[in-house]
Amino acid sequence: MNRTGKSRVVMTILLSVLLIVQMLVFMVNKKESNMAIFLMFGLIVLLALISVFMSIYKLKELKDRISSLPESYKAVYVDAQESIDLSNLSSGMKQDIKTAVLEIFEHASMDQRDVESVIDGDLNKFLEPFISAGGGNFSILYLMAYSLSLFVGYIILMKVYKMTKIGFSLEAIESSTLDFGIVISYAIIAFVFFPWLMYLMRKASVERWSNVKRLWIICPVLLPIGILFVLIGVENDALRAFLDKELSLLDSPLKLLSAIVIFLLSLYLVKLSRKKQITN
Repeated sequence: MNRTGKSRVVMTILLSVLLIVQMLVFMVNKKESNMAIFLMFGLIVLLALISVFMSIYKLKELKDRISSLPESYKAVYVDAQESIDLSNLSSGMKQDIKTAVLEIFEHASMDQRDVESVIDGDLNKFLEPFISAGGGNFSILYLMAYSLSLFVGYIILMKVYKMTKIGFSLEAIESSTLDFGIVISYAIIAFVFFPWLMYLMRKASVERWSNVKRLWIICPVLLPIGILFVLIGVENDALRAFLDKELSLLDSPLKLLSAIVIFLLSLYLVKLSRKKQITN
């Protein structure tokens, strides 16, 4: 299996390790709520690990499916599939495009054509008509809506977690607060880290990065790790007090309901951005 086809597995493993480290750090620094933190982050890590195993299974399934293709076609098809999977196409549309590309490659190989002549030496240019027709490119609307859903979803999750320490009541909604440093760090992760990661992984696939150049994909992971070390390593009293400042977010039923509406609206905008690309 071409090594570039495994980048999603590697990145998911790295993210899983990051979440595990973050969980352990929080448990050390927030000993009074170890179990709740363990359950919350443990669930996220479990989902990430499931994603790893599913990705490995898909890679094996892909290897069996393209076993009849020449080696040069296999390498390019693995990168093509990865690029398609990293688009914001629907699952059905992704499968249709992968099948169409596979059929093109199968017929071209039977005609003894070189794979580079089929894609004209540019995998991105070859895939662009398929992905654009399906609305799979990353528009600004898609990226902003996706990041907004991540951030607002996290804020709601943390608010509910803080409420569980008090009890689900009006008093819990009004009195539970969130740390300023944590809120800012997740804003950076949602609006900078994830778009940057998605962009680099897509770029690595379509440009078929390999060897040392492929290591650039790791760069986005350094951002949340750096944020994490800042949050736990700051010794300046003034800065520490600033980061630990409590914010009264979603401190009324109306505000909490509004956040849920914004979260659902952002998910709708993700779908809308895809439909706009298809109709344009």
